[in-house]
Amino acid sequence: MSALLNTPPSLKLVREAFHGLMEGVPLHLSLEEIGLAMSGVEGVSAVNDLHIWSLTAERIALSAHVVIGRLESWPETLAGLQALLAQRYDIEHVTLQPEIDGQTRAAASAPRVVTL
Repeated sequence: MSALLNTPPSLKLVREAFHGLMEGVPLHLSLEEIGLAMSGVEGVSAVNDLHIWSLTAERIALSAHVVIGRLESWPETLAGLQALLAQRYDIEHVTLQPEIDGQTRAAASAPRVVTL
């Protein structure tokens, strides 16, 4: 009888462990919500290839391609994105790659990856 009573908590634990191992988006976060919030930062035209996963129970990582109008505005845009992700979502391990609006990745100048 006690085995039946412990089954739901055990299944939840197995599901959460499997989700983490598969590098799924942490259950308390919404990929769509975060992508929309990032798109709302001044200077951002779009966000592509957004990935969010758990490094540990307390540490979350994010990577994305960020489409911007001008590369010269990247430092300010990056600072805005970092602040948003840290303050609203507690995501501080961030890798963002700027892409210039209207250019394909292949046509863009040398790839620029900023890792924090």
